[in-house]
Amino acid sequence: LSWNRYKDDIYDRVWYPFQLPRSVPINTSSDIDTQGSGNLYKLPVEVLRTAVRPFNGSNSLSYSSSFASSYEYNLYFHFAELELFEDKQREISITVNGITQGPFTLEYLKPLSISFQRLRTVEGNITFTISTTMESGLPPILNALEYYVLEQFTDSATDPSDGTFILMNENLSSSKLTGEISPSLAHLLELESIDLSYNDLTGSVPDVLATLPKLKSLNISGNKLKGPIPQSFKDKSDHGSLLLSLDENQTSCQRDPCEGNRKKFIVPVVVSIIAAVALEGFLKSKNQPFTYNSEIVTITANFETGIGEGGFGKVFRGHLNDGTPVAVKLLSSSSKQGYKEFQA
Repeated sequence: LSWNRYKDDIYDRVWYPFQLPRSVPINTSSDIDTQGSGNLYKLPVEVLRTAVRPFNGSNSLSYSSSFASSYEYNLYFHFAELELFEDKQREISITVNGITQGPFTLEYLKPLSISFQRLRTVEGNITFTISTTMESGLPPILNALEYYVLEQFTDSATDPSDGTFILMNENLSSSKLTGEISPSLAHLLELESIDLSYNDLTGSVPDVLATLPKLKSLNISGNKLKGPIPQSFKDKSDHGSLLLSLDENQTSCQRDPCEGNRKKFIVPVVVSIIAAVALEGFLKSKNQPFTYNSEIVTITANFETGIGEGGFGKVFRGHLNDGTPVAVKLLSSSSKQGYKEFQA
């Protein structure tokens, strides 16, 4: 059998065209409402634009196939009414291995999915019948069907001596990500660093990410994010427990109106003196903090000249107010050792 995959299928499923026995195909070029709540399983529109109905006016569609009896199976039946009638509606019931669900009324161009979970075979087969009710003025249809086998693994996926794998650093910088930042990242409780910089992310920053107990670094610069930065992030940054990297035009205000760019986030940088000069009275230490928005951007002429890159981050040439040449190193959010050095 030939198979198809579709760009709008977010699960990247493989679809096989198949015509049930004693059925005829129907199709439409109209737009299916795939964005509505009925499309629970995110079917691609091209799959829903085709269907089969019984041949010669029958009131049922049936099919039986053999499956291994040692497994359980999930079946998902997908429907979308492709024909518009002013005085008729298609009302159906589904029976799988003696279990019946329905009746269901199909709406024009709106998806409907019905699932049967943890099915066992009957004499090695799974058999289904889609029937119309007495009130239905139209024969049944079926647009798509998914079968899934449930397999339980009795052995551990890894050798116990290998220990447990824990995701601690999520570096997705420049990964061409789009859409909004998913709040589900908050489930990764061991995360220490998240780098989402230089993508095309939109929307706001989920406040729930601030609940990550071990998060030390969050880089969301270089995106198209809008709205205020949650106050919880600002508080952690102010207390020194979170290294927060933002765009210059992102505000730290939790509520509107903001009172201008009152207090800027402190971005840890290392300023190394290239020339041998006396530092007394100018810098307290070589790890003196500077504000990103004003001092560091000015010192480096908006990071115009890169002079290298090490394990801790990129290095830029700059000049202090008195003309002293310096090297400014920006900490990479993926560098754990670098973070410890900045905190020291």
